[in-house]
Amino acid sequence: LEDRWINLATVPEARTADFTAQSGNEWLVRHARFTRGELGLAATSLPAEDAALLDAATGESVLRAVRMTWDGAASVTHVTLTYAPGHMLTTAF
Repeated sequence: LEDRWINLATVPEARTADFTAQSGNEWLVRHARFTRGELGLAATSLPAEDAALLDAATGESVLRAVRMTWDGAASVTHVTLTYAPGHMLTTAF
């Protein structure tokens, strides 16, 4: 489950981007410059609204990742990613 905010003052092209054809993350990687980022991870209980979207039980334990990126002093994006129970966050580097 992804809840993303994009700073349109920093990335005005995002206003007209087709995010049904490409994920917000994929689009930003290809179109937005960033100079630094932060990533936070937490185990948390699933609130009712998110549980319904993930077809899971309210209160189940999930992994939540919060990522923020900047271009210099200007914010680019803030995203909260909630992983359904039993799923694992993986990354390549």
